[in-house]
Amino acid sequence: GVLNNYLLKLRDSNVKKINITGGDVLKYKNIFDLLDFVKGSHIKAIFNINMLNMPLNKDLLMSFKSDNILINILFNPDYDERKLVELNNILIKFQIKIKYTYLVISNEKLLKFQKLEKKLGEKDTAYAPLYDGNNLDFFKENIMLNSADLMETKYSKREIFANQSINQLDFGKVTITSDGSLFSNINFDSIGNINDSISKSLTAEFKNV
Repeated sequence: GVLNNYLLKLRDSNVKKINITGGDVLKYKNIFDLLDFVKGSHIKAIFNINMLNMPLNKDLLMSFKSDNILINILFNPDYDERKLVELNNILIKFQIKIKYTYLVISNEKLLKFQKLEKKLGEKDTAYAPLYDGNNLDFFKENIMLNSADLMETKYSKREIFANQSINQLDFGKVTITSDGSLFSNINFDSIGNINDSISKSLTAEFKNV
């Protein structure tokens, strides 16, 4: 596929990690070619999959077993606990590398996820806030910064000088959208297309900074 061809360009690069995300990534028609590429390269791949889309098919799950592959399972506030227990048992049995990311919309859901985390045992876990259109107060209380927070933030001289030239949060990262466009930051102009050479995209990125 086109994506696989682009990844082949990275085989001899210094790219160390790619994130596969967006919708149900398991429906990507060349998923097994992609998995084979990752297994045969130095690049580590993180497949971000919503819990609702996680399969219980053991053969399919086994295709993700590799030191280079991590499944990051995203938990919505409402999930099927019976399916979760069955899935967790399969993943443990076959030693498939996983991470659980809990999408939090409220303090109540946070407490629920913390209890679930203890129940599942020691795992690589993370918590990420999720805005659902109705939880602005939760974000104001726990996520958003105020002027006092900004004043307390300390930066080194090196960080200040570096950020005068480039945005360190964006530079060196590429997002590929479903139409093949490349972005260093999805909120700004595209730096190229998936069919472009890496050097052309890099030149476009330098022009953006």
